[in-house]
Amino acid sequence: FTPNGDAKNDVWRPIMYGNEDTYKLLILNRWGQVVFSSEVSKEGWDGTFNGIPQEIGTYFYHLKAKCLTGQEEEHQGDFLLIR
Repeated sequence: FTPNGDAKNDVWRPIMYGNEDTYKLLILNRWGQVVFSSEVSKEGWDGTFNGIPQEIGTYFYHLKAKCLTGQEEEHQGDFLLIR
């Protein structure tokens, strides 16, 4: 994603389908430091940590959610921040 203020791909968040009962998203840098966390699926990461734009590079996510039907999902992976 490219958080550069042009209103295109400025925020990274998973696309959710359906309604979730619980939701927890963590985004970590390459050193394992949590740079973003949220329990609201509509919130996304803008590429900053404590108001400071983060470096270009690979970031990792861990998502755990539970649907209203009771089905639990857990996903992890990586994505690239480009400025």
